[in-house]
Amino acid sequence: MAAILYVSHAANLSGAPISLMLLCREMAGRGHETFFVTPQKGPLESLFPDQASVWRARGRGLGRWTPVRNLHALIKEKRFDIAHVNCIYADYGAMAAKKAGLPILWHIRENLDNAGYFLKKKLGSLADLALVPSKELKERIVRTGAFPEEKIRVIPNGVDVAACNTGRTAPGLMKEKLGLDPNWPLVGTVGTLCPRKDTEGFILAAARVALKRPDARFLVVGNEMGSWKGYLLKMKKLAGRLGLEQKIVFHPATPGVFDLMNAMDVFVLPSRWEGMPRVLLEAMALAKPVVATRVGGVPELVLDTGTGFLAPPGSPGAIADAVAALLNAPAQSREMGLRARAVVEKNFSLKAHADKMERIYEAFCPNP
Repeated sequence: MAAILYVSHAANLSGAPISLMLLCREMAGRGHETFFVTPQKGPLESLFPDQASVWRARGRGLGRWTPVRNLHALIKEKRFDIAHVNCIYADYGAMAAKKAGLPILWHIRENLDNAGYFLKKKLGSLADLALVPSKELKERIVRTGAFPEEKIRVIPNGVDVAACNTGRTAPGLMKEKLGLDPNWPLVGTVGTLCPRKDTEGFILAAARVALKRPDARFLVVGNEMGSWKGYLLKMKKLAGRLGLEQKIVFHPATPGVFDLMNAMDVFVLPSRWEGMPRVLLEAMALAKPVVATRVGGVPELVLDTGTGFLAPPGSPGAIADAVAALLNAPAQSREMGLRARAVVEKNFSLKAHADKMERIYEAFCPNP
């Protein structure tokens, strides 16, 4: 068994940290020795059964290099076989692991098209292997020159379908908890509140759907992050100007997000760009019919008109048309959702994801 150091760029409840956390827990269940590192305290820690296994790299220090020094000291104290670093902003983990001589797998989930020369050089010089969630992202990264093709592996995200569906609050009851009539169709989205996720596009599409289906209600689940403080207020004001005050609910992202998603009759992902959106896989695992933009790795998940509808990015009208079509054909929508779940079970399970990662760990570890 391998001793694996997992290094997260954040401790929030967004897709990338959750993906790494689930992989860490799965590998621990398989008998590997795992250790999970975050830069600071955050809600992600609540998802670990044993929070003592989560270590914060920043500690009490405030300097730029404090997480690197702290993590390097930890690596010297413990005996790890490999470091699995998640996202480009977890560079503190890569630098500490490199200094300690550990093999580094760097999971890159971001678009590097506009990355600077020094960032790309750092990525290429520190990582022994780059891991990406979609074929589309691999092709993008190769074009940037950050990594040669032979140093990149495509490892699609995986979800635990059973866990997504176990113990869920009934959709009607969840709607009532949100202050909605259980008979009203609910259209929702989940994601960080920011322009890349195009929360604004969802609200513009919602206004168009409301004209076609006055009984429809809308749910936006997500938190503000980083430089986008104030975006929630901006979106609420937009909803007000569009006459949606009584038809839209804004709800923070919490560990209970699956109950909120389960209450949705249609799930919408309006993003401007995605690598392989975890939340889309989760909606499909919940057998929700989906409408998503044709960006990044999304077409690798959604078969247009088969397991969902694809729309061009930045096109609220096309999104609204697809949503209305699903709401007006509930039987076909349910069938589409079931087909989507079957695709996730077959191709994007957490087990399949972990199996692929385990084989890579074995290739890099001297005594797996």
